[in-house]
Amino acid sequence: MVNISKFRLAIDLMSNIILFDKNEQIVYAGIEIVNSLEKSGINLSELKFSKKTEGTVRKQLIDEIKKVRNNQIPVCFRFDNIKSDFYIFPSNLDNSDYIALSTRRKINQINKIEHDLTERVKELECLYNISHEIEVSKNPDTIINNITYHLRQGFQFPEITTVYFQIKGTKYGNGSCDSVTAARTLTENIYLNKKIIGNIKVCYNKNEKFLKEEKQLLKEISGKISRAIEKYRKTRHLEKQRKILLLKNRKLIKLTEECNERKESLRIFFNAITDIIIVIDSDMNIIMSNNETIGNVGKCYKKIFNKDDVCENCPSIYTFKKENPDCLRQSMVKKVIYCTLTPSLIIKELLTAYWRFATILQRKNKWSFS
Repeated sequence: MVNISKFRLAIDLMSNIILFDKNEQIVYAGIEIVNSLEKSGINLSELKFSKKTEGTVRKQLIDEIKKVRNNQIPVCFRFDNIKSDFYIFPSNLDNSDYIALSTRRKINQINKIEHDLTERVKELECLYNISHEIEVSKNPDTIINNITYHLRQGFQFPEITTVYFQIKGTKYGNGSCDSVTAARTLTENIYLNKKIIGNIKVCYNKNEKFLKEEKQLLKEISGKISRAIEKYRKTRHLEKQRKILLLKNRKLIKLTEECNERKESLRIFFNAITDIIIVIDSDMNIIMSNNETIGNVGKCYKKIFNKDDVCENCPSIYTFKKENPDCLRQSMVKKVIYCTLTPSLIIKELLTAYWRFATILQRKNKWSFS
């Protein structure tokens, strides 16, 4: 079912209008304007053509209607015994000769509604265009230069509107508002991380007043620009960090490859030595050895001396603590083991990338059996 309230404006207008054809005969009369005339002592019949009405109220009205038809320009008309003003204007219905009569109050009301709707459409278009510029442009300077035109078009009088931006000492816009009075200037700040970094000024070069909707429009746009600048700064920072991380990653990959190459060279070197060499860390874990029986894992005291705990007076503790060489003479069943412990500066250099994981790496033991 059709909601009649949606057509209230059209119904209201039709109720307050009288249409005259090319013979100045009434072809339509709205009920409200008829009632208004009758309350003022003018009956609708007095406006209709007849020998009795010729030379009366109708004569005054017809003269004005003919002027409007010839000039196609609206005129203001007042009946002798009515204080209210009326408008007589061309209806322009299919280029016809119809002329309309309505109260000045109602026409002004309709014009205001039309004007307000037009301004709201302009403001919406302004917001859309500025949002689009912010979305497609990557640089704040480009954004601000491009939105100056759109912002001007969002105000009532673009032809006398000046838009002026100042951000961190840089100026943008189509002019300056310095010489314009405060009453004809709107100002909104631009923020970055809640700190003022600039402002937008919009001013009229003539004595016109801003609408409250225009003040809200400028506030909304300043917020959009603030958010765009903040997003741009964050994007730049993230991109900079990304490049730094990529560079560090490349260096780490290169260093890892070098470490692997040197580790492999060290392993080849180890395997070429006939004496048994073992590398341990400060927790007595075997890191590397050139003996298949000992292998590259396990605790040194378990693999070498078959003990469940660190050897008494283990020289490796002293070696790790003081970074000085030490020796060990360990008696076992049917054999005595001699072992020399030396801090491995070479290995420490080679395995710098693993420093935090391995702490201080030591090269352990040239040993022999007797």
